[in-house]
Amino acid sequence: MKQEFSEDARGGLVCLPAIALLLGAGVASGHTGGALVAASGAISVGFGSFQRFTRNKVAPMLLAALGMASSAVIGSLLGEVWPALVVSAAIWAGVCGWALAFGQGPWWIALQWSIALFVAGAYPSGLHAALLRASLVLAGGALQFAIVAVVWSMQRRERVGHALRVRTYLRFGRRQLPVSRAMIPYALRTAGAAALCVVISRSLRMPNGYWAPMTALLVIRPTLRETVSRGMARGAGTLIGAGVATLVAALLRPGPDLTAALVVVFAWGAYAMRRVHYAALTTSITACIVFLLALFGLPEPANAAHRIIATLVGGAIALACAALAG
Repeated sequence: MKQEFSEDARGGLVCLPAIALLLGAGVASGHTGGALVAASGAISVGFGSFQRFTRNKVAPMLLAALGMASSAVIGSLLGEVWPALVVSAAIWAGVCGWALAFGQGPWWIALQWSIALFVAGAYPSGLHAALLRASLVLAGGALQFAIVAVVWSMQRRERVGHALRVRTYLRFGRRQLPVSRAMIPYALRTAGAAALCVVISRSLRMPNGYWAPMTALLVIRPTLRETVSRGMARGAGTLIGAGVATLVAALLRPGPDLTAALVVVFAWGAYAMRRVHYAALTTSITACIVFLLALFGLPEPANAAHRIIATLVGGAIALACAALAG
């Protein structure tokens, strides 16, 4: 575990320049809203540098960035149409659950697409604003991709120019297709959990309610035992992360510059804790998101409370769906 932490800590450092540049530019120009969206894309794509999908190590970052941008457009356009948003959330979540049959990498990629849809759905808009959101997500992801790829090339860890051959992925998919049929019941549970979370969060007008379907998708696993373990870890991590963020904010009373720096620090913590413990990862990412939203003018205590409530709702629904399946 010590070696894994050391490797991920070093890998996380490579992902920080893109986040810092985006947040710095946003604070300096006064466009913190755009910086928030772009930095979110960079943070997510940064996690892709740790994923593996076939032999090409850059594929998860590229596929995640493109899929997140597309999902952001769809989510923004469907945000005001409840039935359409619920159906799309179910489809995206179902694909995410089914993708687990193909490995952790494909599951993670589909998870980023789903999260982008959930978040964008909370901010419905017309086509122009939807395309702007997608372009910011893509720009943040592209900057992260470019910096990581350059560093890897300098370290001779990855042939970045290696082609992404479609045939490779088609052959991989055909090999795993018989196994994936066994994941259909699980995929249906993930779809149902996400759809129910969207309905409840919208019905109750929960602030930042997109964390509920996001949590459900992160917590629910093929077995009840895994779901319970993951749910407890995520709940504990969310409570601790929200508490840490609130305490740090009360002690430091950070301005925009320091808030942006705290986002970078906790983003690195999330990368470094990725394989240490799921609760530790959740603690760091919760604090990171709380401070990221604080740049947008939302108070840290309110952000923390909203995340805790939505996490509890999403976790409860995930546990219920897993328990019903036995």
